[in-house]
Amino acid sequence: MRIDIVSENVSPWREPSGEDSFAQQSHVHQLATALAGREHTVTLWTRRDSLDVPDEVVVSEGFRIRYLDAGPPRPVTEQERAGHLPALAAALRAGWHRDRPDVVHAHYWSSGMAALPVARDIGVPVVQTFHSLGGHGRPLRPQTGCMPGRLRVERSLTGLAGRLIATSSSQADELVQLGAPRRRVRVVPHGVNTDEFNPSGPALTRGDRSRVVLTGPLEPQLGVDDAVLALAAVPEAELVLAGNFGPRDRNQTRLLDLAVRRRVAGRLHLLPQLPGDRMPQLLRSADVVVCVPWHERFGVVALEAMACALPVVASPVGGLADTVVNGVTGAHVPPRRPDALASALRQVLGSPTMSQAFGIAGRDRVMARYRWNSIAESTMAIYQETVDEHRR
Repeated sequence: MRIDIVSENVSPWREPSGEDSFAQQSHVHQLATALAGREHTVTLWTRRDSLDVPDEVVVSEGFRIRYLDAGPPRPVTEQERAGHLPALAAALRAGWHRDRPDVVHAHYWSSGMAALPVARDIGVPVVQTFHSLGGHGRPLRPQTGCMPGRLRVERSLTGLAGRLIATSSSQADELVQLGAPRRRVRVVPHGVNTDEFNPSGPALTRGDRSRVVLTGPLEPQLGVDDAVLALAAVPEAELVLAGNFGPRDRNQTRLLDLAVRRRVAGRLHLLPQLPGDRMPQLLRSADVVVCVPWHERFGVVALEAMACALPVVASPVGGLADTVVNGVTGAHVPPRRPDALASALRQVLGSPTMSQAFGIAGRDRVMARYRWNSIAESTMAIYQETVDEHRR
């Protein structure tokens, strides 16, 4: 099958701007690679944001990236990119008239906005994955800082795409709230590279204290403050916060001040700008991984930790409610409850037998459900279903 993926906001070679961008970037690249490995022809279309990239890059056999001119060849904000979507749509139209795909898979709302009208005009079915939605909560309301009009576009796309792929069961429910017919919504989660993330291999050095790890931006809504507060009630542990932040990050100052007030500064360690290839080493050095955002996130780090046979303490929001099984692969705690988080950490760290059982079950769950070959197989079945329906 000829599969064209449109990901205008992130490409495999672009430096991601945040945790969500990194998750989408990894998802797109790993999915395309796995599909090409199953002898499909995959073209990834994205916006050129640098003069240094050629028109086309062959990534592997059956997988190439096409860079399209749509706006200035430099990184731009989401609002600026939206103004260049008509140019992106025109470039896609020209490309698809020359080389028509069997199915188009748009990733993120802006990609769907550019790709879906063109694909409908030339008679190609479209599958849409949003990754994140511009609204959250019930009823859906715009997120703080959400670009004006995004939620309206997402509502429109849910009614037009042949199939909608949600990355979690909670996101599937939100798509239905947006107006998507339930029969056209499928759930396919993010995957994890189990060759890279596994229990074997080197680990970062550590001391004698139990190690709790939380990764990502130092934003309150990701639960980092809650983790620091919980640390005060887990005296035998240290907390390592690792993610894409620098020395001038205002959140870093806030957290350090909080740690001083709670008298845990000596047990709090910040690891900014950790290279991606060091992440498995960091996780292997942990005794437990914490993922406690306040609202909907997929939680790729939880999968990576489970792949490394580590227990995960998570808030049951977004994809985390699906991936982390309470009492089996880890523990669920309510978001914004440092006391509950501290209690769960004391329980897991205080019982090596429980911790090991959680880790083994987590690794088994990842190997059964979240390897990229499994994700590609599930996605391919949705493509075929969409194409077959389109032909009828």
